[in-house]
Amino acid sequence: PEIAPGEEIVAVQMAMSGDISGQTVFLLAVPAGLRLAERMLRRKRGTSPNLGKLEESALNEAGNILAGAYLTALSEFLDMRLMLSPPRLTTGQAGIALSTLGDHAPRVESPVLCVETEFFLEEPAESLHGFFLLVPDEKAFEAIFRAVRVA
Repeated sequence: PEIAPGEEIVAVQMAMSGDISGQTVFLLAVPAGLRLAERMLRRKRGTSPNLGKLEESALNEAGNILAGAYLTALSEFLDMRLMLSPPRLTTGQAGIALSTLGDHAPRVESPVLCVETEFFLEEPAESLHGFFLLVPDEKAFEAIFRAVRVA
């Protein structure tokens, strides 16, 4: 699955700080985001026609949990201290939403770690696709490469 630049997305962003810095972003297409929020809120499919405050809160929490899990694993692997800021949700076309990252926005020449994330749900059975992006600052990538002995 892909997310096209003009596709409507939900992006949960968090600044990463500690021994290295950067940004994390959890991306979902809006329909998948609505569906995930409905499941988290124990609502029936299709009962959330748009992203209201409660749905946004649920998706912020999903992004927070996911980023926390990934960064805990990365922190242990690299033996580095990593922390996250509170989550901030952005919606809109993918290209525009990602540009709100400012200095941490992924650029064509920027290395970005992208983890395709799939949620398998039961009753009713379905899967939802999203992406977790780690956008480290330039110095952070150097530190990561040194830690894994690539550089």
